[in-house]
Order: sequence, then structure tokens, then C-alpha cells
Amino acid sequence: MASDSPASWSSTTLTKGSRPARIAQLVAHEVFRDARVLKEAGSATSAGADVKIFSRALQGAPTKEKHIVVDGRAVLRVPGISAYSVVPKRLLHSLRRGSGMSVDAAGHISAEPDTLNSSLLQPLTAKQRAVKKLKDAGYRVANTIDSPLGLASWWMRMVAELKAFEPDLIHCNDGNTLVPGYLAARALKVPFVYDSHELWLHRATKKNRIMAPHVEALYERVTVPAAAGVITVSDSIARWLKDKYRLRTLPTVVRNAPDPIDDVPGRLRELAGLPPEARIISFSGGLNPTRGVDIVVRALPLLPDDVHFVMLGFGSQDYLLELRSLAASLGVADRIHVVGPVPSGEVPGTLSDSDVAYVFLRPDCLNHEFALPNKLFEAISAGLPVVASELPEVSRLVSEEGVGRVFSGEDPRELAKAVASVLDDGDGFRQASETARVKITWDAEAAGLIRLYQNVLSRDGLSKA
Repeated sequence: MASDSPASWSSTTLTKGSRPARIAQLVAHEVFRDARVLKEAGSATSAGADVKIFSRALQGAPTKEKHIVVDGRAVLRVPGISAYSVVPKRLLHSLRRGSGMSVDAAGHISAEPDTLNSSLLQPLTAKQRAVKKLKDAGYRVANTIDSPLGLASWWMRMVAELKAFEPDLIHCNDGNTLVPGYLAARALKVPFVYDSHELWLHRATKKNRIMAPHVEALYERVTVPAAAGVITVSDSIARWLKDKYRLRTLPTVVRNAPDPIDDVPGRLRELAGLPPEARIISFSGGLNPTRGVDIVVRALPLLPDDVHFVMLGFGSQDYLLELRSLAASLGVADRIHVVGPVPSGEVPGTLSDSDVAYVFLRPDCLNHEFALPNKLFEAISAGLPVVASELPEVSRLVSEEGVGRVFSGEDPRELAKAVASVLDDGDGFRQASETARVKITWDAEAAGLIRLYQNVLSRDGLSKA
């Protein structure tokens, strides 16, 4: 757990010999909304390194340029071979929308924000459901073929680009960048580090992946022990990786804390159209069963009538209809509000006028059980009290910082008790969160990253973690 102040590394200079170290950040998707990768690149740049992000160019992105700048970071975008490149964009988006999805400018799939609370959001007719299923099947079959083709071709192209850049260090973000990072590092005789944003082999994936889990397990088993350093996001994942791959040292934990935000009045109340006296349970992120938003809806009848649930996020039409139907059956339809997503950097400031933040992740895979969700850090950054699910890492942080309550299981009555407890002592929990937000920042977390970089760059040869 990092707790260093920025002063402990701000004078560090990342060099190789007498020149700035060249660091390649490798990520297998568009980087526009990947706050962690952008922050890591920014911290390394502040420490004197020459950093370039190598990303995968995806269809539907806001640019077709190969060389771009995102938040002041140099990015080189490389596409893989895609069967979708010959499919007209209108038809591709029609298939996706037929699956209850739409595609925004960066290729992210979400519900349309302006229809989330619309009366036009009505159940599909039998004919519409049949057409949707047909489109959904076609899109997903095509995607099953296209995904491995696109990723494998991107790997090979990325090796060539990395060789041309001649970095001193390659930073592989997530398991799907390990193959090109490992191959390029061996060819160039330079070290690479593995940044496991999640427990890759035990993340939540579709059940119909037959070969992919075995391929992923194979390339992790070959590459991770060869890494010069390993980074991850929680202590539990760090211990798992060390034991699984018999690493010499425990991976460096760099948590996904956001950049500090200025004090802002918040705008969630305005977005939801709620009066000052209303008390708000807030949620940010994807609206799906894994996030347990239905538990809050079920808990609302057990809480005073002035308590509302405001969701700052997006979800499929089918799931939003389910939530609406559930709320109506419980008599709380007027107390749930979906206000659509905002850019990730604006989330803490938008949430800050709510009364308690809800953070839940269903432990349906080991990755979720070991998680420290970004939403927890966004809530603390907003200075909010928290009510969270009883996951090991989440419980530890909430308890250590005194920022809220945790509840066990998925019982709405337990959640209602936890929310009531936080609302009853809102000032005390908010003060604890205000204290925590000062020390849990990206600058503090980045100290571990910079130390690891410095250590790896100072070694001779390809020392292993």
C-alpha cells in the first residue's frame, strides 16, 4: 500500500546512462478513457522519462490518425486486422444496437444517456425481440471469429513498432499485451514490466470462451516469471501473483487513486432534478447485475421517503427496464434516477453533493473478490461517506480509513441498516473521507511505480522479478 508524498519521488530522474529513459506503455485498446495508463505515462514523464503509449486502434474511434496526443501524452495507434473493416459502419452499429447497445465516439458500448429516463423506454414486442435475438447472434458469432484474429495481428504489428522505437523499458498493461511486450523485449534485450490491472485469468468473462482461457494461462505462465517487475492494484492480487508464478518479490501495488480534485459543489442533485432537502445514495459506473444496483432499489422501501437513489452511469435497455419494473412494483419508481455518464475525470466532482456513495461488486469471480474498485476511490476523492460490499480489500480500506460501513451478502435489509447508519452520522463519516482524500491520491500511489522503474532501469541485463 503506497502512502508516499509526491515529494518522495518528484526529484527522481529516470535515465538510462546520460539520457532520459525511453519507456513504451503498451495497451490493447484505445487509450482515450484509460485514466490509469495516462496517469502512469504522466508520472514517468514528470520523472524525466521519454514516454510513448502504444495502443490498439479500434473502429469507431474519434480519429483515424496513427500519431496523436491524448492529455499531453504521445500515443501511437496501431490497428489489428479486422473483418469489421469491410462492414459498413451503419450496418455494424445496427447489429450492436440490435443487441441493446450503442457505440459512442470512442467505441465504448453503452445505453443512450438521453433515453435512460425516457418514457420511450418500453418493453419490446415479440417481433422486436425476435429481430434483436437474430442480430445479437450474428454480431456475437462474428465477434467470436474477429476477436482472436484482430488481437493476434495487432500483437505482430506491435512487435515491429516497439522494435522501431527502441525503448529501454516496456510496460505491459494487462494480460493481452504480454505476448508482444515479451517478444519485443527479448528481441531488443531490454526489460519489461507487467501491470496486472485485474486478476487476468480469473476476471469476469463470457462462459462460451472455450480456447481463450487456456491460451491466456499459457502465455501468462511463460511471460510473467520473465518480467523484470510486476505491478498490480491490490494486496490480494499481489499475493496471488507471487504464489502462482513463484516470483522472488511481492508485486508492487499501485492503486487506482484519482488525481486530487478542487473543492466543487457537485451537480448530481441538479442532474437528477432533486431539491436540497433530498438525501441521495449515489452510484457511478456500468448498470448491470454485477454492480448490485437492484439491491439498492429493494432497500429503498426500508428507508425514509426523502432518500433517493441516483445512478451516474449507463446500461443496456433490457436491464434498465428490469430496474424500472422492480422499482414500480415496490412503489419507489419516483425515487430512482438515471442521469447518464460523465467523463471519468468529472465523476468525483459530480458526485460530491450526494450524501453517501454505494460501492458494490458481486464476488462471482476471484478477480471481483480481490478487487479495489475505482468507484471506491472516486467516492473518497469526492469526500463522500461510503456503503460498500464486504469484499476483503474493500472492507480493509473502509475500516482503516473510517469512511463508511460495509454490509454482507445481498440482503436489502442489511444494506438499509448500513445506509441509515451512515446517514445518521453523515458529518463524522464525511470528515473521515475528507481526511482520506488528502492522502489517497495518484501522486502518492505513483511513488511505487517510479521506484520500480528506477530499480529496473538501473539493473544490468534482463533480471527477473
